[in-house]
Amino acid sequence: MKAAGDPYAIFYVSDHGVVFDMNSKGGAFIHHGSDYKSNYRVPYIVLSSDIHEHRVFEDYASGYDLMSNMLYYLGIDTNIIRPKSTEEMKITNPEDIMIYDGDNLRQYMSLKDSKVCY
Repeated sequence: MKAAGDPYAIFYVSDHGVVFDMNSKGGAFIHHGSDYKSNYRVPYIVLSSDIHEHRVFEDYASGYDLMSNMLYYLGIDTNIIRPKSTEEMKITNPEDIMIYDGDNLRQYMSLKDSKVCY
């Protein structure tokens, strides 16, 4: 795309995070789940022909804004979803983050921290 001079945007995101837990022998193992904060901490990487610097954000953001951010980078306007820049996705108060655990909406901060540090 770059060689052809065409604009592009590439997004990488995981559909879930993982948790490190201890097994009965005292070793750590990794698995899916919905009870820990780490189950919802996922990488989100954006590469675009319009981005010319490497920036890393450690801020909180909600997966509910994923489509808004993609629309922003792709330059798509709709009357259903408002495009949001990466800066606009940032959540300054972690208490405002809601997650869906497969059954219910819950506050992200109400989840447990992983038992194993990583």
